[in-house]
Amino acid sequence: MIKITEVAKYFDEEGRLKIWPSKHSVQSRVLEVLARDFELDKLYSEKEVNEIIKASHTFNDICLLRRELIDRRFMKRDKYGTEYEKLGIGDGSYGEKKWNNYGPSPSGIRVVKSDRFHWMYDILFRR
Repeated sequence: MIKITEVAKYFDEEGRLKIWPSKHSVQSRVLEVLARDFELDKLYSEKEVNEIIKASHTFNDICLLRRELIDRRFMKRDKYGTEYEKLGIGDGSYGEKKWNNYGPSPSGIRVVKSDRFHWMYDILFRR
């Protein structure tokens, strides 16, 4: 659940993210808000993702926000980086989807093998 008071100061009056929080926990809450701009079960091109992110913030760092959405499992992308899809969050569906050709995680969320941190995941959580 998002605590509005925790994240409100990071957004302007139009609801756009104006600064990137320094605390990891607040970053996750801010990303949860940004992820709500994407629909479940819809495939997005990188251009579409960039346009949605661009409209959602004011400090002009699309790459940071796209990377964080993927690294923190709010979204996934295919191994070519051409298709993106939102993973369920905030509505009780987080972690319910299972993806073929992806590795298991302790939380039940499947981890994309093309993820840049997959090697670290494999070392820490290999069964």
